[in-house]
Amino acid sequence: MEESVPDAAAGGVLYVQKGPATLTEMTGQEVEAAVARTRLILLPVGATEAHGPHLPLGTDTMEAREICRRVALRLAAQGREVVIGPVIPSAPRASTWAFPAPSRSRHGR
Repeated sequence: MEESVPDAAAGGVLYVQKGPATLTEMTGQEVEAAVARTRLILLPVGATEAHGPHLPLGTDTMEAREICRRVALRLAAQGREVVIGPVIPSAPRASTWAFPAPSRSRHGR
């Protein structure tokens, strides 16, 4: 039997997230309330680059976001609230240029 998921536009769940929301996943009202409670913001930073054929280009940004979520949970357990900012992508390192990536032209070396 197939499980029915309500349409998000009809008030259903769009997606489920583990851990605290990042700034870009919060509503304006949630951000306003959060910054009234704390001025500490964690900024996840990671490169968008190739890691070989087995990993997605966003591996570093996904890991950075997850590390910030785990740090936020640990700090919350100590009574210290933080806001997780948006993921900031950084430029790829020259050492990864041997792997093909759609974000770089052949002539960009």
